[in-house]
Amino acid sequence: MSLSAVSGIIFSLVLAVHCESPPCPPAEDIYPCYCSGDQWLTSVGCESLSSLDKAYPAIKNTKGQNMSFAFWKSKLGDIPSNFFEGHQSISLHFENCQIGSFGSRPFTGLENTLKDLFIYGSVDKRKKDLESFPLGHLRKLESLAFQANDIKRLGNDWFTGGPKTLEYLNLEANDIEELGDKAFASLVNVQQIWLGDNSFKKVSRSMFPRPANNLKLLEMSFSGYSELPEDIFDDMPSLTSINVSGNRLQTVPEATWGRIWSQLDEVYLERNVGFVCDERLKWIYQRKLPKIMTGRCPTSDNSKLSGKNLSELKLSDFE
Repeated sequence: MSLSAVSGIIFSLVLAVHCESPPCPPAEDIYPCYCSGDQWLTSVGCESLSSLDKAYPAIKNTKGQNMSFAFWKSKLGDIPSNFFEGHQSISLHFENCQIGSFGSRPFTGLENTLKDLFIYGSVDKRKKDLESFPLGHLRKLESLAFQANDIKRLGNDWFTGGPKTLEYLNLEANDIEELGDKAFASLVNVQQIWLGDNSFKKVSRSMFPRPANNLKLLEMSFSGYSELPEDIFDDMPSLTSINVSGNRLQTVPEATWGRIWSQLDEVYLERNVGFVCDERLKWIYQRKLPKIMTGRCPTSDNSKLSGKNLSELKLSDFE
């Protein structure tokens, strides 16, 4: 998903919050930051700050108000847990900043207001590991986009106890090598999970809520795993879109996919290294195909299926 698309989702979610927006404070009170607003949202923007100290006037002089904050291209370092305490922000945005940590309890004080959190290209493990990022206390959080950062492990502590309100989770392109065995299990209302462009080699059913009654989209492309557990899609009655492109899957086993195949509208399978078109796929063409199914048989095997799109194959091709 593109940055503009994610921003659009977050903006739409913000517009859905009908609350009275405060007026912008005098420009001199929040300099070098600046303010913009309309009837739905008043936001303070801070760009190219040389340190977190530069944002203090804006933070201090907007306390008690439902101001949202956006930071771009700024050297923020370690952000204390209580940095935004006293505010009523519904949206926080960090893009291409330099951030070391968010404290032991990030965004303390925004437990009952923060709905949208966007952190893009701002955490670099080569400078400092983000050892912990617990968010379960943010009881109103609906959308989290944590993208293009650089972390090694996303453990079970990120979402311990929720937030149960979280519906949209995007963790693309963070170079994640390991996911906790219960990483997302508490997100009982999540509708979309985006995990593409990472480096984890293993997934398990226990990572996701069970049942995952509201999960509609699961995106796990370009992350390096070679197989999926047989039960990976169990108890996901609303799942309609799956993207496992760009991994090392060799086939689409009926034991894994068969139980949810009839409910799927979109299946993305292209660019799996070592993928084989053989009898193991025959079961797919004995059933109704999804509206969208991508992927192509390899051209190196010189069989009659060589180079054909999976969506174009027929049952007779396996006879």
